[in-house]
Amino acid sequence: MTAMTSEGVMTPPPLTIGVLLVAILLNMCLFGVVSQQFYSYWTSGFEDSTRVKLFVVTQISIISLQSLILWQMAWLSLVEHYGMLLDPNAYTWRLSVSSMCECVLVLSANIFLSIRIRSLTGSRLQSGLTMTFSSCAFVLGMATTAITWFQTSQRSFAVTQKITSEATALAVAWHGLQALSECLITALLARALLKSRSGLRKSDTVVKYLVRTVIQIGLVAAVWAVGELVTWFFLPKQAIYTILSSTSGSFYTHLR
Repeated sequence: MTAMTSEGVMTPPPLTIGVLLVAILLNMCLFGVVSQQFYSYWTSGFEDSTRVKLFVVTQISIISLQSLILWQMAWLSLVEHYGMLLDPNAYTWRLSVSSMCECVLVLSANIFLSIRIRSLTGSRLQSGLTMTFSSCAFVLGMATTAITWFQTSQRSFAVTQKITSEATALAVAWHGLQALSECLITALLARALLKSRSGLRKSDTVVKYLVRTVIQIGLVAAVWAVGELVTWFFLPKQAIYTILSSTSGSFYTHLR
């Protein structure tokens, strides 16, 4: 696995085999959970709108693509090219595509939730605000991935090269804005649900459960985004951030 760290060090695949195995294990577990959720949803007979069904199909399709990319990297590292000095281009484009898939997953989920906020509150301002933050995070994520892809694909494993300050600033802005979007969506959804309380004990108990779940999911998603950035900066040689980036898609969709 090619790992371009925040210090600009290209880490040879043999040094990140352990990280890759952990990422594969977590990805397989989450992929199995998400697949089961998708199967249960599709066979449950819910009469959801075409928009909702399209959202579900989009999510599972992108998650499947991410998983296939990770499993293919495992095959290259552990079987086909085991012990060999690998072509970095064979890995950088796969990691970059996986990162782009993550951006699409988060954007589609946040747009879906923004629409839900509008339906609950009737406020175009609130839903527009969350869509704007999420869209900006998406653009920053795609730009960061594209720039890093270009830089890493031009280097060999033996070369140490600083990632430009532009890419670093974009990475910080991307994850920071993504975390902010999660917190904003969580706050607005929780507020809307609390306002929907009817005064009946049973229904209010359900609302409180939903609010608690929304808050937990939002905080975990925000921490996941920040954790990916922190490990990228402070644990670059261990490439721990690849575990988060490789599993964030399945993790995020499972929570949402």
